[in-house]
Amino acid sequence: SGGALVNLNGELIGINTAILGPNGGNVGIGFAIPSNMMRNLTEQILEFGEVKRGMLGVQGGEVTSELAEALGYESSKGAFISQV
Repeated sequence: SGGALVNLNGELIGINTAILGPNGGNVGIGFAIPSNMMRNLTEQILEFGEVKRGMLGVQGGEVTSELAEALGYESSKGAFISQV
């Protein structure tokens, strides 16, 4: 994980990041960051020393069973917005 992802022509198309498998190891579904996204991230790191992300401007949390019960909800699945 973490190596170059290349196409059949040897062109860089992404950076491998993780593998999700039943027993760990190197068998499973691979995940990668596309090269065009990596270019943008690299430029930001070189210019700012970090990756700058957008901000939605909301805060929230998970609906726990305790919160669902207190609010009279039948299910504790989901999320809530606590601040905008």
